[in-house]
Amino acid sequence: MPKTSPARRLARRDAILCAARRVLVKSSFSDVTLASIADEAGVAKGTLFLYFTGKEELFFAVFLGLLADLGGRLDALSAAGLPPKELLRAAAVTLISHLERNRDFIERFRAGQFADSRSHKKFSAARAENLGRITRIISLCSEGGLLDSRDASYEASALFGLCRSGMMNNLITGRALTVSDRADRVLHILLNGIGKK
Repeated sequence: MPKTSPARRLARRDAILCAARRVLVKSSFSDVTLASIADEAGVAKGTLFLYFTGKEELFFAVFLGLLADLGGRLDALSAAGLPPKELLRAAAVTLISHLERNRDFIERFRAGQFADSRSHKKFSAARAENLGRITRIISLCSEGGLLDSRDASYEASALFGLCRSGMMNNLITGRALTVSDRADRVLHILLNGIGKK
């Protein structure tokens, strides 16, 4: 039997991860079975064990992939050499878009579902790395004179929170604001505060 090429193994792993996400969005974590994931991916159930030790590791890999994707986008922004206001707006658009695109999965799969402490530590580390990337963007905007940063890490958390609120506002109010509109509102609050006229 011929050996599977590394590219084919990677493609199959990605297909399994995509299938796992689709299945989880339809069902709760406790109701999902490896058999349902295998069916969705078009592979034998035993094939899953060539890539993952079980359901938790599989879903953890999906979640880490989402965090890595966001990290790559934030790194690209930091390296783009944009003027500070454009950089901050692009960061807001990136964060809101990421949350919007992945809302279905994020809502169903939270950090508390990682029973394995090693997985929880990796998840926390990946989130901290992304906060560090947002902090770098805040620092670049401060160095460029746009912000008077006092605590870039805290301000990065505030930016993320405002972006999450921008995503939630559409859900709660039923408004249909575009990502661009929400990013503009986030920037207004971040740069001007709420109490100023």
